[in-house]
Amino acid sequence: MYNFEESCADLILACEDFSQEDFERYHCFYKYEEHIIVQLLAHGPVLLKGGRGAGKSALLREADRRLKKKESSACGIYLSLRHLPLLRSQGKQYEEEFLRILIDRIREVAMKEYSYDFSSELEVYAVHKAIMEFSEEINKRIVLF
Repeated sequence: MYNFEESCADLILACEDFSQEDFERYHCFYKYEEHIIVQLLAHGPVLLKGGRGAGKSALLREADRRLKKKESSACGIYLSLRHLPLLRSQGKQYEEEFLRILIDRIREVAMKEYSYDFSSELEVYAVHKAIMEFSEEINKRIVLF
């Protein structure tokens, strides 16, 4: 017999809550979403707009996954912005929280995938400069998702 409560216990709504293995197993993308993913992988900025739960993060995460899966001239870095301190801040405090999260995520990817020790001060120009140096060191463009 079907038990609704048991099936809801395993329900995960946000793509950030999926392990990488489960994300790959349960997510599929429609043709129009595939087009968006291709645009995300191309060179140049892309702005995704949509309400909560529209699938923006899933598209970004999938683009990052595909970039990592193939031999590429780019290094993808997916960054979730669902961190509570970031959501509760604004102005200069928001900027510092964002930069802290960004630096930590780039450091994690740089060390894991390239054995590169990424570091930067909490200042926009310094982070930009450090990302450019990292890009030159690994000879790949950096794509922030």
